[in-house]
Amino acid sequence: MNNQHFEQYLAQIRQTDSILDLPKITIHIHRPLLNFNALLGVVFGIPLAVLGIHIIIHDWHFIFGWVVLLAGLLLLGMVYEQKQNHKFSLSTDPNSYFLQLTPDGLTHHLDNKTIYIPWQNFSSVETFGRHKTQGAHITIFDKSLKNIEIYHENLPIHYKKLALLIHDYHLKATGRRIILIK
Repeated sequence: MNNQHFEQYLAQIRQTDSILDLPKITIHIHRPLLNFNALLGVVFGIPLAVLGIHIIIHDWHFIFGWVVLLAGLLLLGMVYEQKQNHKFSLSTDPNSYFLQLTPDGLTHHLDNKTIYIPWQNFSSVETFGRHKTQGAHITIFDKSLKNIEIYHENLPIHYKKLALLIHDYHLKATGRRIILIK
């Protein structure tokens, strides 16, 4: 997600006086269908894996067969890795979204499951992240101390900014602070 978008939304939220004037923010995850690494993995990974199996079965060179098979599987692994590489963007596309922030509450939508959380139920927001390629998650604790995890397998490194956006939106919507744990 672009830093400029975050800054614009944060400024807009912080300058808003009326709850009704809060912007409706929709955060999407775009899943790239095809890129060079995935294409490379498919074009070379499948033939190498098949060749490796063929070499092993026909006892041409047993060790060489395993090396070729492993190389093919590693290339196929690149396809899976690229499939997991998702990107955030802010947009108004109503068809699919990851998070939606409105003056009433937060809606989390992922894989045909939708969870609505009214702002009054929030008590704290905690972020946890690993290396930027491995993702992160945001945990929201409600008043009954149940955890509501808003996560994706591979959230980009912007998860802290996303938590700040949720925190500031909640503050403007309810007028009370929640704990933001980074």
